[in-house]
Amino acid sequence: MKLCYPHRPQTKGKVENSIKFIRNNFFAGREFSSLKDLNNLVTEWLKKVNSSIHRTTGRIPNEMIMEENLHPLDSIPEFRISITEERKVSSDCFLSYKGNRYSVPWKYAGRIATVSEEGSILKIVIGEDKYEH
Repeated sequence: MKLCYPHRPQTKGKVENSIKFIRNNFFAGREFSSLKDLNNLVTEWLKKVNSSIHRTTGRIPNEMIMEENLHPLDSIPEFRISITEERKVSSDCFLSYKGNRYSVPWKYAGRIATVSEEGSILKIVIGEDKYEH
């Protein structure tokens, strides 16, 4: 993957063209007094724009979006991210993970621990024993 240079529309056309369209067709000459006012104005503008025939596709965006069969994000279960790494327990009964030191019972000094992170819970497994921080 190659990153685009900032402020270089020719390297990221789709995004920059959308911004240019909004700048030239919505913001140009328009005034608003508050964020609420801006949101109301842009909502009305979007209704108008998305109900008109698009120059490139020759179709109405509101009709095209219906074909996409989109689902609200809140109906999709949360994707769980789990990070698992191995750490060696030091002779003073600590293991290091992301710059923090966690203590374990003395009998595990020198052993390998499996550390897994799920959300805000840190699980440490050494052999058959499990610890949560």
